[in-house]
Amino acid sequence: MRYLRTNSSRSKLSLELFTVISLVRCELFRTRIPYRQLDERVVLGIAGGDLTSFTFEAGVEYQFCQDCYINVGWRNDPGAIYVRGTEDKPVVFTSSRETPQAGDWNGISLLSGTTSDSEINFARFEYGGKPTEAALLIDGGQGTIHNSSFSDSLGAEIIIVQRG
Repeated sequence: MRYLRTNSSRSKLSLELFTVISLVRCELFRTRIPYRQLDERVVLGIAGGDLTSFTFEAGVEYQFCQDCYINVGWRNDPGAIYVRGTEDKPVVFTSSRETPQAGDWNGISLLSGTTSDSEINFARFEYGGKPTEAALLIDGGQGTIHNSSFSDSLGAEIIIVQRG
C-alpha cells in the first residue's frame, strides 16, 4: 500500500502523506522536495502489539498541515520514531503554509507506548506547538533527544509529563 502522492498544483512541489490507516513501518528519505502531511493525525501504535515505526532520514523536510500532529505509542501500543538528522542535514519539522505562523501545527507526542530505542537527533522544530500543546510532548514515552532546536512555537517547545 502506498502512502505518498506527488502534488505539483501548489506553488511548491511536495510529496503528500495522506490517509494512513494502518502504518506499520514508514521510512522517509531525503528528496529535493518536502513531505507534506495532509490528514490531521498520524498515529504510531496498532492494537495487538505489533511494533510500528516512522523513520526520518537526514535532510528530510516534513511539513504539517494546520492543526496536524503525530502520536507515537498511542494507547500504550508499541511505536518508535527515528529522527536521524546530521549537523549539516537536520530533519526539519515545519508548517506547510505559504506564510508560516507560530503554532501552525500541533506537535509530535511520545506517548506511553513509545519504545526506548526511539531517537530524535539533529531535528529542527519550526512553527509547531499551540498555547496548550508543545511542539514536542513526552508523556510516558521513552527514547533520546539530542542536538535539536525549536523556533516559533506558540506554546511550550517541550512538555514532559511525569506520572507517579
